[in-house]
Amino acid sequence: MVFDCRLLIPLLALVAGALAQGQVVIDPGLIPVRQPIQNILGGVYSNNVTLFFRNSPYRVTSDLTVEYGATLTIETGVQIYFDTGVGLKIKGTLQAIGNEFAHIQMLPYQQQLNYDDTFPKFRLIDGATVRDGRLQALFRDRWRSVCTMVTNWTSIDTTTACRSMGYSDGGFLKWHLRNNDTYPLAMPRPDCHPGANSLWDCPGFADPNAIRLSENLCQGEDDLGLVCWGAPTFQGWAKHWKGALQKEARGQDMAPQKGSRCPDTQAENQFTLFPFRYYHEKIGQ
Repeated sequence: MVFDCRLLIPLLALVAGALAQGQVVIDPGLIPVRQPIQNILGGVYSNNVTLFFRNSPYRVTSDLTVEYGATLTIETGVQIYFDTGVGLKIKGTLQAIGNEFAHIQMLPYQQQLNYDDTFPKFRLIDGATVRDGRLQALFRDRWRSVCTMVTNWTSIDTTTACRSMGYSDGGFLKWHLRNNDTYPLAMPRPDCHPGANSLWDCPGFADPNAIRLSENLCQGEDDLGLVCWGAPTFQGWAKHWKGALQKEARGQDMAPQKGSRCPDTQAENQFTLFPFRYYHEKIGQ
């Protein structure tokens, strides 16, 4: 599989009109003017498809997956708008070439002016949706996966962790196999109280100097995985989409780089990821 420098999506689902689940209705006076959506996308694409500039803009209302053996091609200047929590997953080939005057744009469909652009210091990765995955904390300039030193967090701890990420509730999901390229953060007992809104408010996280980072403490142990639910609590949640992701045959996920330009030559790896050329706007929002 090759992540070629071009981008496209098969037009499987041409669904019109209705507001997708999770979309927030906003006063028309607050919505910036843009070109009318011409085509609706979503679902699984097993054949080659091209997104033509003449049919742009496109709106993606459900997760879009390009299967192995299929190629998604996106023409220069195409605009693609993603609904809340919706993303693009490439198992086959993605071809997307823009230029400095006509970028290929991937943007959130939801428009919101009163937007809180502060981001939490916790996140979930490697999950099936934006609400589940391996828990990581941004600590001392690195994203670190959390191990619990063979200790189960309480339901209050897991709920607080999800509140830290803008959700209203959550719980334990599973243990994630530790990756060699991740940095550990050992936290056996956050000891959160029921009213805590962030893990940083809990005694276990209160003293940064007491948080242990040694790899030896987590050796042989898997990382904590959570699932969050309930209505998002942070202002502006509806504006965020899931992002674009390539999944190679061995099962390793590789995300494209924001705002990158393609190299001049192709590497000889069996599976090669190429950043988009003149690709523009807000991966993962």
